Amino acid sequence: MTARSPKKDSEIGVKELGERMGEMMEEFRAVREELREGFKEQGRKMREEIEDLRREFREREKRWKEEREETNKQKEKMEERIRRLEEKWKRGRRRRRRRKETVEGRGRRSKREDSKHGSGGKSRLGPSPIGNSSKKGERGGRQERRVEEKKQGVWNEEGAKRFIEKIGEVEEKEEELNKEWEEMETRITEAIKGVEEELGNKKGKVGWWNEECREAKKETRRKLRDWRKKRGEASAYKERRKEFKEICKRKKEEENQRWERKVEGARREAEVYTAILAERLREEIEGKRMVPHNQTGFRRGMGTIDNIYVLNYMVNRRLEKKGGKLIACFVDLKAAFDSVDRGILIKAMRERGIRDGLVRRTEEMLRETKSRVRGGNELGEVFWTERGVRQGCPLSPILFNVLLADLEEEMGRVKWGGIMLGGKRVYTLAYADDIVLIAEDEDQMKSLIERLEGYLGRKRLELNVGKTKIMRFRKGGERDSKRKWRWEGKELEEVREFRYLGYVFQRNGGQEAQIREKIKKAAAVMGKVWGIGKRRFGKDWGKRLWLFDRLVWTVLSYGAEIWGWREREGIERMEERYIRWVLGANVRTPWYLVREELQREKLRGRAGMRAWRFEKKLEEGGGSELARSAWEELKEREMEGKAGSDWERERGKFFEDRGDRETQRKERWERIEKSEYNKWYKWIKGEGIPGYLKKGWGESRWGRVARFRLGNEIGESRYWEAEKKKKCRLCGNKKETWEHVWKECRRWNSGKGSWQEAVGWVLDEEGGGEEWMLELEGERMSGKGDLEELKE
Repeated sequence: MTARSPKKDSEIGVKELGERMGEMMEEFRAVREELREGFKEQGRKMREEIEDLRREFREREKRWKEEREETNKQKEKMEERIRRLEEKWKRGRRRRRRRKETVEGRGRRSKREDSKHGSGGKSRLGPSPIGNSSKKGERGGRQERRVEEKKQGVWNEEGAKRFIEKIGEVEEKEEELNKEWEEMETRITEAIKGVEEELGNKKGKVGWWNEECREAKKETRRKLRDWRKKRGEASAYKERRKEFKEICKRKKEEENQRWERKVEGARREAEVYTAILAERLREEIEGKRMVPHNQTGFRRGMGTIDNIYVLNYMVNRRLEKKGGKLIACFVDLKAAFDSVDRGILIKAMRERGIRDGLVRRTEEMLRETKSRVRGGNELGEVFWTERGVRQGCPLSPILFNVLLADLEEEMGRVKWGGIMLGGKRVYTLAYADDIVLIAEDEDQMKSLIERLEGYLGRKRLELNVGKTKIMRFRKGGERDSKRKWRWEGKELEEVREFRYLGYVFQRNGGQEAQIREKIKKAAAVMGKVWGIGKRRFGKDWGKRLWLFDRLVWTVLSYGAEIWGWREREGIERMEERYIRWVLGANVRTPWYLVREELQREKLRGRAGMRAWRFEKKLEEGGGSELARSAWEELKEREMEGKAGSDWERERGKFFEDRGDRETQRKERWERIEKSEYNKWYKWIKGEGIPGYLKKGWGESRWGRVARFRLGNEIGESRYWEAEKKKKCRLCGNKKETWEHVWKECRRWNSGKGSWQEAVGWVLDEEGGGEEWMLELEGERMSGKGDLEELKE
């Protein structure tokens, strides 16, 4: 006996549902078009705004350069003038010193002449004859006159006066020059300040005080005078004063907002300038292919999954062979971005052929880098940094990629190590500073580590020995030979699992470790999500499922491009547990019942489509060059029948089992038909989502109906338990079945003939028997108070 609706009623219901779906689709299309137009208009405005900002920045940059060049020229002229005056002053001082020394020397000689030939002088030979004495006297007189003339011509009072005047003129010129230099220095400082601080503090009147405020103040004073002179009322003055205060308050807020916008605009200008420089540098690097194909960090169209896909393919390809293995060294650099040597970085940019203008601008930005240290809630003082690139700057990852752009070339100088892929030998995989060295055996890896040691030394980067790990990928059961790995005398640890770019690799090439890790993280998220859904979406079970899709699935699905080719039981069980929470069903409710009730497909379909879309992107030319090479090689191996690894077989089976949605539906109904847990569900379940879930009921009401429909509230469903545990909870005598409950323990005036028809009506999809279920629960709990509590 079935409880299905008559054919005519079902046809009417389908027709109404179709009309409703058509209306909803029309509304959806209208909203989509409206949103599309809005996004287009918003995008156009943003592009125009960015273009205006770019033009403004170019003009400002040009003006700043002209002003700086002008000030530099004036400064150079003043320095040259000062230098010439200093040289002239030094030459004059040397000349004056020599003249003074010459004059003093001649003066001393003249004094000696006077003392030797003067009138009071005596000769050792006694008095000389008269004639001879007269001749000597005449000769001495002529010498005295010549010395006196020389004294007067070189250093007399007039000469000393002229010399002092000359010194005064030079000192005055020096003072004028110092004055001019101070004025020029002030002008230079003000010019630089005006350029660098466009939003400097302006002294003067308050900016918010304008004509409106003045008029309001006059009107308030007039009302005050009228009130004092008893020509007006106090209420009018108080009301006007209140309006005046409100105007002043509003003007202050507007002024504050205006300054905030200016500050934000300046900050935004700097960010836009940095973004524009980063975009130009990226275009230069990508256009000239300056970064190698194995570096996927922060490059357009590439991501972490590209490197994960390549490494997973290499590992599985090597392990499918007998005795095959692959050695990987997961390198961790100590404070990679903070320890970059800027001089070596600029040199690397020039060596890679980046335009000189971009190099200069980048060098200027790095030179003007400041930092602060945060300790708890306190910030330290600002200090200039000489090493590293800016944290959070869009330029930083691009510059780091340029710094390590020659890593693959350096590793490939010696043709020893690496793995063949797409006709090339690949030595490293890199995502910014996350680097993996790859080799086929231990000796090759040892050689690669030695080469990396010299390379990092030249780049002045330091390897973190504690976080750098070695992994030997190989099949289980094979005995490992002990091998010690060293870096500058320190031992590197060898591990069996390692998380690279958020994906857990295990030594046998499997995906189980990644699944376990994601389930563990998603379980923590799911607990919080359930609390949010319960508080905020009490009457909307659809929003609760939406929370799972948006928050929990995003955590679970990381790496689905690799592991999504087949069903993962742990992930499916996690979603089924969440669905039981939503419906309020028992934890023992079979998965096929709860999925059919909500028409919820398994997550294997989503994961498989995600993996397929990633390979479709590679097929269309997206992703990294290495990922495309791995996919092309995988397709060739598949066509030749050489795909022998477990991962490759899982992928091949996915493409064979197409039409997964219909397959899942058939699988559910096969289990429902044979179900021992709920024998009634196959008779009461119709097409689509049941009507009781569309009525906007609260959690308690839809949960009650769901529990009865899914068989949680009837003892016969617990077929695995002992008979005494399945007895009726009303009478306690017989086994709790629908027939016993309806005939012997509990009746309802439903107007139905047989008990089978009555049960079909109670468990109907529209929830018509919800009141009967409520009373039955109340009787089981024995008490009207409990029944009132259930109703609430």
